[in-house]
Amino acid sequence: MLTSLYQRHGRWLLIIALIAFPFAYWEAESIPSNNDLETWLPKESEVRTTYDMFKEEFGAEEVILVGLPHLNADDPLVESVAERLSQLPGIRHCWSPRRFREVMRDLSVSEDQIEERITGLSLAKDKQMLGLIAMLSPAGLRDRSGTVKDVEAVLDYCQLRGDDVLLTGGPVVVAELDRLGGTQNNKTYFILTLIVCSVLLYLFVRDLRLTMGVMLITVFSVEVTNTIVKWSGGEMNFILGAMPIMVMIFTLSISVHFISYYRETVGVTDRIAHSLRHTWKPVFLSALTTVIGFGSLVTTGIGPVWWFGFGGAVGSTVAFLCGLGLTPALLIQWPDLQEDRIDASVESHLRAAHWIVRNRWLVSGACLLVVAAGSYGVQFLTCRIDPLDFLPKGSHVVKDLNTLEEKLTSIDSVEAIIDFRTSDVPFMEKLNRVKEIEARLGTHQAVTHTMSIASFFPDELPQGLMGSANFFNKAMGSQHRSDFLSAGERYWRVSCRIRREDVVSQSSTYSDLKALVADMPEVTLTGIKPLIEQAQMTIFQGFQESFSASFLLIAVVSWMALRSIKLALIAMIPNVCPILMVFGLIGWCGVSVDIGMMMTGSIAFGMSVDATYHFLFAYQDGRQAGYSSKTSTFYSLVHTGKPIFEAAAIASLGMLALMFSSFTPTARFGFLMAVLLWSAAIGCLVQLPAILAILPGQRVRNAKTFALPTVEAVTAEAATEDRLRQAA
Repeated sequence: MLTSLYQRHGRWLLIIALIAFPFAYWEAESIPSNNDLETWLPKESEVRTTYDMFKEEFGAEEVILVGLPHLNADDPLVESVAERLSQLPGIRHCWSPRRFREVMRDLSVSEDQIEERITGLSLAKDKQMLGLIAMLSPAGLRDRSGTVKDVEAVLDYCQLRGDDVLLTGGPVVVAELDRLGGTQNNKTYFILTLIVCSVLLYLFVRDLRLTMGVMLITVFSVEVTNTIVKWSGGEMNFILGAMPIMVMIFTLSISVHFISYYRETVGVTDRIAHSLRHTWKPVFLSALTTVIGFGSLVTTGIGPVWWFGFGGAVGSTVAFLCGLGLTPALLIQWPDLQEDRIDASVESHLRAAHWIVRNRWLVSGACLLVVAAGSYGVQFLTCRIDPLDFLPKGSHVVKDLNTLEEKLTSIDSVEAIIDFRTSDVPFMEKLNRVKEIEARLGTHQAVTHTMSIASFFPDELPQGLMGSANFFNKAMGSQHRSDFLSAGERYWRVSCRIRREDVVSQSSTYSDLKALVADMPEVTLTGIKPLIEQAQMTIFQGFQESFSASFLLIAVVSWMALRSIKLALIAMIPNVCPILMVFGLIGWCGVSVDIGMMMTGSIAFGMSVDATYHFLFAYQDGRQAGYSSKTSTFYSLVHTGKPIFEAAAIASLGMLALMFSSFTPTARFGFLMAVLLWSAAIGCLVQLPAILAILPGQRVRNAKTFALPTVEAVTAEAATEDRLRQAA
């Protein structure tokens, strides 16, 4: 029935997919990119609520720092640049050394105090560099990349290029990440991966038409998935950038397995139906369990992680429908694919299967020791989300940031909000209290500079009613008071610049600062850095919980599908062990896990589940035919080993092409995916067979059992495989 359906409508199915391809490609390519820091922050939490209140009262804390190494503070060009930057829609104000001086002089701050306060902020200690601090407006926050381009255009107009200017700040880093991690930049490496996969697929199937057809199906699956995500309101980011690779791997794996089963059915009357009968169940269960695993991520409050869970579930479904729906249609058009000859590679395959079954105890023990030793390092894993880690070490953005932080100030900050509520405390008393809080926060070794409205006042405040009133009027009349005062005199702000080398231990720095002001109930700390710290913990815990939930749900599905608790539990071993071992080794090496590396575990888990189901269903065929565990294991290796190996080889070697990317997360993702895919293949083709061969196989009464094939008797091996296949 299915074969006749494909014979009647298979060509039209392919034509419809071909017609839809340009539309899906157009839609997928127009998906917007968004790597803004806010997208990674928890949506509902106390620290997020505090930070949103801070932005509402004082505006964003983000700044663009412009370093001018060959100009002095009195050069007219400096003020010309500052004025042009201030007029940009994305900039609400631009501070220069001269502007700092003018405000402080107006409030009677001495020249020595002025020099001391702006040194290390907008003026280098050696006086060889000065800085312009451009503070982002709400419009600038909505379009950081556009604002950075506008700033660069102003600098270029003022003929400040190359070594004459340095540029850094959170928006600059985000703009560079958007460029490196965007769809256009990564397209090159995705195409390179497709080329590598195409060459490998051709080497395995030896049919150019079929190779090109399968790769088109793979790309079509990717574009359809991206289109659905776009229509659902998704945006491309670091984490979602892994989705095309994931869909490609899943689709290729399904197609390779189907082609392998089809290739072995020479002489069978209905090759398509026979191949579908052997393929659909493990593929469907693999897709189902993968959807369950990714679906568990939608409970998180982190936006990109939610979209990765949604996109992963959609991608798994699309890969199942396209891989299993369109590949048979291709083979209906080109049905002359022949079975492999018994050549050296087949002999090696049989020899390896025989060796694993014969040395099952040795193999199982060795796998157990390797996995145990590696998995012990999982306890040393740490999570780290630092946007600078994603940039190439030789990037001009990194170089400018390091130079400006050494010469001027840090771009990272912790913000203190002082809430005087509705108290009737005089302005001057509030100012003294803020100065006290600022001084205490400045004692921490990680704080390089502090800034508040008190920074614009002299150390010695005037005495008497008239003097205080004069200062109050000047402070209230300043156009910059909104940067540090809000809601009248209720909210006051102290900005603490944090040394970058201390940001590695961000939680301890933030905790130390909280401890310093613990006896000051009116002080609340906030800022992007505390939020990123919480996001790290949330993401790390979320993936741990998701992995645990996926493990349990997949175990239940495996039990229901295999109808055996014992096999269901055994099935989880080759799925979990490779991931534990690889990430354990990462823990042993002391490497922090970033968000892209976490994604590899989810994808490798789905890939290993697919291979495991194919292997176990073949094993059950042998057992139901009445053969022992050893013979059934051998049959499973012969029957499914080649497509499992081919799928892993095509996907993993294709992943290595991503290592040429200058975008660090992409390069790490490609390398780690290759390692995990090979580890999963080894787990399924070495560890799982060894365990199954150990099981005490109860033979069915009157079922004929024969010895395992020997290495020398290739003909007997082929005959054994043929008899088992026919019996199953």
